[in-house]
Amino acid sequence: MPAATQDRYLAFYAQTTPSKSRVFVLVDHGEGVRLEAVATFNEEITATSLADALNGVLLDRYNAIEKVNQLISSSPDSVRASVTRILPALREIYDKSPRDTRVAAILHEVGRPAFGSFPVSNCTGNCGCEDGCRDDCQSCDACENGDCEECLAPYMTPRTAFMLHAAAEILSDQSYDLAEELAEGSFDDTEEGSSWPLPDVVVKLGPKFSREMARSFEDIARDLEEGRLPFPTCLSEEIALYRSIKYAKHLAEDENSFEEELEELPKSYYDFDWIWLEEIFFEDLDFLELFGPEDKKIFAPKNLRNLHYWFGPFGIRKRDRYRGFGR
Repeated sequence: MPAATQDRYLAFYAQTTPSKSRVFVLVDHGEGVRLEAVATFNEEITATSLADALNGVLLDRYNAIEKVNQLISSSPDSVRASVTRILPALREIYDKSPRDTRVAAILHEVGRPAFGSFPVSNCTGNCGCEDGCRDDCQSCDACENGDCEECLAPYMTPRTAFMLHAAAEILSDQSYDLAEELAEGSFDDTEEGSSWPLPDVVVKLGPKFSREMARSFEDIARDLEEGRLPFPTCLSEEIALYRSIKYAKHLAEDENSFEEELEELPKSYYDFDWIWLEEIFFEDLDFLELFGPEDKKIFAPKNLRNLHYWFGPFGIRKRDRYRGFGR
């Protein structure tokens, strides 16, 4: 007896009319892609917000599940049951098959990075703090003084995400430049730290290897653009994220750095907590050994060119192997 086919949910969109608004899903049950209705609402904003939030779940956006549950909390039982039934399957799609989320990425806030989708706090609304805490812990004395045990720091805030993205983008460009210099034979390794932002060991591995590492900065930036937490999926991304955090801290210390862009994003009491980011995104910092002059002592020759060692995924989450390079 053949195994049951896994449903493939590809994207959600809202169709609105003067009388009602409906949320549809593009789904493949194993017999080809079809369009199915998920829920019907009287208000256009509810339907469009729910479709956007469900696409966020497909894209593994931070807090997307919470946003969906909030939107359907006052809906009829039939709507809550319909949406709740498919949520477990949606949560697995990005990790197992990121290519299946391409349509959702196009529909989900087209052309606009999703930094604003990150929360300013993790307040549940039941913490007992003064009014306004749920929307912004920055104005809450209890949170500021550390007296609230409910309002923990969010993993990522909008302004932190923006600055970290800017750092990853800049370092990606610099890494691609280094790869091109290696390819042209114009790279000068006589100056200490000349391989920045990549570790010194990449110089001996050639331009192709450096280009692969440059894409790791790019992957970190794309995660943030699409509202995902940039948990590293391999050693190369650990290096990229760590150096992006350090550089983002440097950028944030410049008061005039991206001032206008940051003003458009909501502020949070938890903005720019770079030490917190290191705590949540890294189990250990063993990879820092790659940065110093002791590279030769650490790596046996067989490991230097072992691509799986650098780019092999840590766990179930994998990058789309068909994704391209920014340059």
